[in-house]
Amino acid sequence: MSNLSRRQKDILILLSKSKEPVTAGWMAKELGVSDRTIRNEMKLMQNNMDSNGFQIESTRGLGYSIKVLDAGLFSKVLHEISAEEPQLAGDFADKDTRVLYILRRLLLETDFVKIESFIDEMYVSLSTLQNDLKDVKKILNQYHLKLINRPHYGSKVEGDEYMKRLCLSNLLLERNQEAFLKEECLQLIDPELFKKIKEIIVQKVNKYKIEISDISLENLATHISCLLQN
Repeated sequence: MSNLSRRQKDILILLSKSKEPVTAGWMAKELGVSDRTIRNEMKLMQNNMDSNGFQIESTRGLGYSIKVLDAGLFSKVLHEISAEEPQLAGDFADKDTRVLYILRRLLLETDFVKIESFIDEMYVSLSTLQNDLKDVKKILNQYHLKLINRPHYGSKVEGDEYMKRLCLSNLLLERNQEAFLKEECLQLIDPELFKKIKEIIVQKVNKYKIEISDISLENLATHISCLLQN
């Protein structure tokens, strides 16, 4: 199991629960990442999973599915992943962490996100999630954004795209959360603009001999890009 990353374990759980092939797009929405990220993870899993008793198969037009090679070994793998869940739940024991996670998912998603997805991902009760969503709404209101709820569909953030980017970048800058520094966040920003701004910051940092960490550099470039892009 040491050769499986946390994301790969999450992907494996999704695949094991489905009797039919599932697409990269569907898994991306469930896990809050990009389609590209899922496809990259699938390539790694397809090359290295024989030793865990299964293979990942890809069917054109349908998606990915699991082919079990060794039922005993595969069952053991799933059991080990399930046994980790109480420990993983500790990641969301803090309310601020949960609110930040929910905001990130909602701001990066263009479609509705089902409430059940948050409950499953953070291992929290419905009442806990509902309380967290109250804080999420308060933060969104500061940026004139609304959280829309539609029965059987889920929740979605509606409002000006610039304000969505601004909200996301402010959260990134203020909280300094490395979890925000992923390619999904940069999809909201013009990549060429981001690159140019980052180059300018690097030039100034070198010129004035300012010490800045890589993550702080990324945060600053992202924040400035959001402010300039309209």
